Amino acid sequence: MRLATTIGTGYSLLSPRSVELELETGRLHLLDLDGHTLNRMITIIREKNRYITPACQKLIDIIQNAKGTS
Repeated sequence: MRLATTIGTGYSLLSPRSVELELETGRLHLLDLDGHTLNRMITIIREKNRYITPACQKLIDIIQNAKGTS
């Protein structure tokens, strides 16, 4: 997505953190979308029988508790 947008073949909704360099160098530009609400789905995928570390469980809890928030 980032490459297609960078070479001018389309538009994309990207996390600003994922394109910091491109924004700093002017290869990409932010488009102001005032008045529009954007939603993004986040899916948690994990191996069923694999041990979940406490840190990983904390992240899962944060994501699940943020459901429906902005």
